[in-house]
Amino acid sequence: MHKAYVEIPPRVEYQLSKLGKSLVPHMTCLSK
Repeated sequence: MHKAYVEIPPRVEYQLSKLGKSLVPHMTCLSK
């Protein structure tokens, strides 16, 4: 997910969605 803040300097936060978080263990297994 992408959340942008109207600030100087511009700030953007990225966060994994629930689906993305559920895929993390699978991705770490694939990377080994």
